[in-house]
Amino acid sequence: MAIATPAKRSAASVLLSIWLAACGAGTGGSRATALATAADSAAGPADSGAPQPTDVVETSDVDTPAPEAAAAAADAAPTRPVDVAAPDAASTDAAAKDVATTAIADAAAVSDVDVHDAAEGPDAAAPAPAPADVATGEADAGAADVLDLVDTAVADLDQLPPPLPDVVAPDLAPPPDVAPALPDLPDVVEAAELVDPVTLDVAPGADAAPELPEPASDAAADAVAEAGAPGGYQLVWSDEFDAPVALPPDPTRWNIDVGNDGPGAELGWGNDELEFYTAGAENVRQEGGFLLLTARKDNVAGLTCWNGPCAYTSGRINTQGKFAVQYGRIEARIQVPGAGKGLWPAWWLLGHDFPIPTDWPACGEIDVMETVGSEPSSVSGTLHGPGYSDDSGITQAYSRPDKASFANDFHIYAIEWQQGVVRFLVDDMPYQCVVADLALSAQCGDVPAKTIPAGTQWVFDQPFYLVLNLAVGGSWPGSPSSFTVFPAEMRVDWVRVYQKP
Repeated sequence: MAIATPAKRSAASVLLSIWLAACGAGTGGSRATALATAADSAAGPADSGAPQPTDVVETSDVDTPAPEAAAAAADAAPTRPVDVAAPDAASTDAAAKDVATTAIADAAAVSDVDVHDAAEGPDAAAPAPAPADVATGEADAGAADVLDLVDTAVADLDQLPPPLPDVVAPDLAPPPDVAPALPDLPDVVEAAELVDPVTLDVAPGADAAPELPEPASDAAADAVAEAGAPGGYQLVWSDEFDAPVALPPDPTRWNIDVGNDGPGAELGWGNDELEFYTAGAENVRQEGGFLLLTARKDNVAGLTCWNGPCAYTSGRINTQGKFAVQYGRIEARIQVPGAGKGLWPAWWLLGHDFPIPTDWPACGEIDVMETVGSEPSSVSGTLHGPGYSDDSGITQAYSRPDKASFANDFHIYAIEWQQGVVRFLVDDMPYQCVVADLALSAQCGDVPAKTIPAGTQWVFDQPFYLVLNLAVGGSWPGSPSSFTVFPAEMRVDWVRVYQKP
């Protein structure tokens, strides 16, 4: 900016006026504004007697060495006392220049406005009155030096960036849709309490979900509830074989048979079987969500079978004395072993009073599923009773429509049993129905009804217990061949028993 021709005032007077004005700027403007105003005041207006605006000027009440300048300044702006000691009247121009340089630097360091705007704008600060008690002297050369420094300082201040506007954080109002504070929850939340996921308000009691029943004691309840029980039935007993680690079958549900002779001391379990059943994990265990019955060719020393030292071991379990059922839908999901002559997996039921007081076949036997390794694409369902047992049992074979092996996958083998009627099913496909009297044939639906031989007794209206086993050899499958693969495994996913209410 341009600086006016300086008046004849001492360098010290100019210096102090600049410094006092810069230090006094605290309200309504900055030190740089006051600095520019003081510089203009030191030079004096050129040919104008009009008073300058008086927005903010702060100075001291000390005596001035130029009374006429002090009087003019007093008319232009109010003053307030500032405790500033006047410099010695004998100060030289060189000393004044040094002090002025320091004052200008101090003022420039805290500047926060544009000097041009402060000095030339319509709201520029009024000329500051000269400080009192400052000795006057020749000012031509000294004042010129001081004003040169002022001009240089102002030019430097022109390069400063404009100040940032004051930012005042607005008062924050709460959002209009803030959810109300939740009440303290009780330690236990009843199942009937329903919480709306949006408002988090507890729904009225009238709209609450009904109280949940106690969870089933067995994992099968959840599985059946999810898949749905067969029409009209409800689950009454099951085993899902879902132990977390390899364990024997649940001893509260199952017995493990051991040996080569059955409960009636018959050799080879009455069928000339060649295996020795053990309770070892290598033959019977739960693992991976299944019951595994494994037949092995072992030649274990010390194991004796009906035909001499036992060459095979395997597994067999039953529920005798722990669970028996009369009527209902009884089913198991099973994968039988692969093809191999001499293997005989079976899923069946035996009359609860066997062997005492009722021996076989008078006790009755229901073979839900049997197959032999030499016929892997066929399974059979059979009833054995007094007068219709062994090769005379009432039986029917079932083959898959595609003639594929049943060993390729799991299948559900079931009976639906009511008084005087037993129906056999594979994967919900009925394929045989046996009745106590042909008068009940209508209960068989589309499946032709069979009945027991005339003069024989229907022994299936009593409780039966469950049996699962994997036999080796015997009267039906014959002995294994050199092509039979061991170990051979029968895998059972679950066993479930349903009844109608």
